[in-house]
Amino acid sequence: DYFFYRDQYKIKKGLSAMLRVKNEEKNIKNVLLGIKNVFNEIVLIDNNSQDNTLKIAKELMENDDEFKEKLKIFNYPFDIARCGIENFKTHPRSLHSLAYFYNYCLSKCSFTHVMKWDGDMLLPYRLQEKLKLFISKLMDSDMPVLGITKGLTVFKGFDENYYYRENCYEKEIRIFDNLKNNYFTKDVLWEKLQSDIETQFITSSENLFIEFKDVSTNEYSHWNAGDLGMGMRKRRELRDFKIIADITSNSKYDIGSEIDNVGFKSLKREDIFN
Repeated sequence: DYFFYRDQYKIKKGLSAMLRVKNEEKNIKNVLLGIKNVFNEIVLIDNNSQDNTLKIAKELMENDDEFKEKLKIFNYPFDIARCGIENFKTHPRSLHSLAYFYNYCLSKCSFTHVMKWDGDMLLPYRLQEKLKLFISKLMDSDMPVLGITKGLTVFKGFDENYYYRENCYEKEIRIFDNLKNNYFTKDVLWEKLQSDIETQFITSSENLFIEFKDVSTNEYSHWNAGDLGMGMRKRRELRDFKIIADITSNSKYDIGSEIDNVGFKSLKREDIFN
């Protein structure tokens, strides 16, 4: 049932969102509402969620004609190796492999271009046109592209407020042509996108989305213990996650002053969710 095949000759012109989720009930509604008007289809692959993630997604489909047309939900029932040693020890063609899982997800995308979207990525209304313009630039290219997007990392503290570091972005290849020559392979400690064709790299000059981290949630459960396997950006993100958690949960701090002291700025809720 979980064998996959990619037939690139039947792909329609447009953009698929490839969204892999597990236990994202806190975010999934805002994630889907933010991207509904950007993508031609939203391919949601659920990996054994034990909360209301699927219920919320299906309710959106039932009550919104656009979601009925665009949202496609699949289930992937196997435990996926966590980034780090588990991934290192897992055969790349195993059903438990990150690379196999990503390629299975990719096989469900039916349009000419794909954007890898995550369950913690939010797209406020104010950023939608910027993302659309960047996507159009990529899709109008005369040659295959790898689009590197910038996303501002925002932390929700225990005090219900939102914090970020200025000019501190998540950046990785997220948009690419849906060709057999683009696929996911096993890296040492996680998966990576492999492109076997001549490709143009294009990086966004502006922030295009919010990478949302709630310190009341175990945001790093898909990593092995500690920071093994994390690159420098991910290690910095984990460090900042712990800083915000400590400051906003500790009554000994004057939160506003302490936040300033460690180099964070605050953001209004409406700038994230509206």
